[in-house]
Amino acid sequence: MKKIIFWIFLILFFGWQFYLASHIKPDLSHVGAPPHKLHEFMGVHIPMGGVNMATIYTTWIVMGFLIVFGMFMLDKPQIIPSRSQAFIEIILEGFLKLCEDTLGPQMGRKYFPYVMTVFLFILTSNYLPLIPIHLFEEKPTRDLNTTLGLGLMAFFVAHISGIKVKGFLGYLKHYFEPFIKIGKIEIPNFIFAPLHIVGEVGKVVSHSFRLFGNITGETIIIVVVTNLVHFWLLPPVLNVYFIMLIGAIQAFVFTMLALTYLSIQVRHEDEEEHEEVFDVEKGELTGEPHAHHAMAGKH
Repeated sequence: MKKIIFWIFLILFFGWQFYLASHIKPDLSHVGAPPHKLHEFMGVHIPMGGVNMATIYTTWIVMGFLIVFGMFMLDKPQIIPSRSQAFIEIILEGFLKLCEDTLGPQMGRKYFPYVMTVFLFILTSNYLPLIPIHLFEEKPTRDLNTTLGLGLMAFFVAHISGIKVKGFLGYLKHYFEPFIKIGKIEIPNFIFAPLHIVGEVGKVVSHSFRLFGNITGETIIIVVVTNLVHFWLLPPVLNVYFIMLIGAIQAFVFTMLALTYLSIQVRHEDEEEHEEVFDVEKGELTGEPHAHHAMAGKH
């Protein structure tokens, strides 16, 4: 019975796509037009040109769906899982293993809910256009404000976690590497500090614009190809391909980058790593083990 319902849904879905492709010529005049924005709320002026209301609506819809979906999945988990529960558990276990391999068992379990939430939010946002409703055509991830907000969130989570794990002085230490060694004295390298700061800011920009650019480029390709082939056959297939495959890939890439940035900040000093030191006398960059490594070697 479930297979019959699945195939009926699939036939209706593609049938609806082919109907739209063959009978309705989409109005492309709105492409590139400025979105409807709210400039004032309850008598208070909204700065920075207002907010995109379509993005606000779809973002709240995505959050509501994820909350309801989570409550439904946690309601009555079965000891012998069904196919849908087994599929979801496979995805969750896969992401949990990624977190544990990247951050370690303890830190991986701690940050797993954050990593999984980011992935599900971006994935659901990218899949909204699969629902044939005009409002869902506007993906939250096609708005630079959303991707920039996600990038800033990943930035602050990583750096605040780094301060908690390493302490403030231990966190700042990274910005002054490689240290300059004169004899037995190590001096912080203040020349490299601005470069490290620019690098961290660049991560936010590249992280945000990568997702925004790829999702926007996907939409432009669909519009261009749809015009070239007169709305027949290829656009529905192309639309489903880009939304499902590219949407999942972009959600995964953004999440893995956020996880990588987090691992750089929260990794412990007792891991296998060396402190970079520039020896002035030798004129070369060397790596010296941390003090606790040397002590551990004596024991």
